[in-house]
Amino acid sequence: MKESQLWFLQLITGALLVILAFIHISTFSTIIGTGYKTGLYYASLVKRAQQPLYIVFYALFLTIVMYHANYGARTLLLELSGGKYKTLINFGVLIVAMITYLYGLYAAVMFYINAGGG
Repeated sequence: MKESQLWFLQLITGALLVILAFIHISTFSTIIGTGYKTGLYYASLVKRAQQPLYIVFYALFLTIVMYHANYGARTLLLELSGGKYKTLINFGVLIVAMITYLYGLYAAVMFYINAGGG
């Protein structure tokens, strides 16, 4: 992919993060959730996690966060190195991104399953 396309995806994911973060935080508040005081109780988390939309939302949220964060980290590292180690940086960021993405997805899926969803 061209750098301009990767940068455009960075802008899109940034905009999506604003929306998804609002939805995520709203589930703990009185806007659409149970209210802040009860929204963070374990029983409340389990109840939300039992819904199939839970795993879909958090898989999407995680995917967008991971792209946005790792592209940003890659860009910073390339800037700091003067583009010297582009292949090494690309590979390193990809490996770290894949490991953290798979771990995050595993955690979300396991919480969904253990909560009684699916």
